[in-house]
Amino acid sequence: HAHPSKTVSLSFFHDELIPPDENGMLYLRPRVSVIAPPTLFGWNLVAEQMADCLRQEQVVIQKWHGTFAKGTDLADAFHRTRAVEFMSAQIIRLKQLREYFGEPTPIPTVMADVIGGVPGRGLKAMK
Repeated sequence: HAHPSKTVSLSFFHDELIPPDENGMLYLRPRVSVIAPPTLFGWNLVAEQMADCLRQEQVVIQKWHGTFAKGTDLADAFHRTRAVEFMSAQIIRLKQLREYFGEPTPIPTVMADVIGGVPGRGLKAMK
């Protein structure tokens, strides 16, 4: 559990975050859900909903509060927490840059069969 500032800020505006770049898709795909408790400090009221999200996702965001991540160990979970904060910074920066440069080049939707030319390292198709 952590309180990454950019991620918490985006949670005020979104109910899910979609990774805009390859690294985000690799570590966080296909999305990071944002779960809103019905009351202030109502964390326990969304515990099951957050657990359900973590069955499918690597990180889940509790709206207005912070992130909960899973991994093979603490270091892996922390890496995913850092990945969601980097993703949040990317989302914010892309929004800022649109004013000056227009829409960014869309990321491809077709996934490579292998990653970096390494056979057997491919990803399952995104849903």
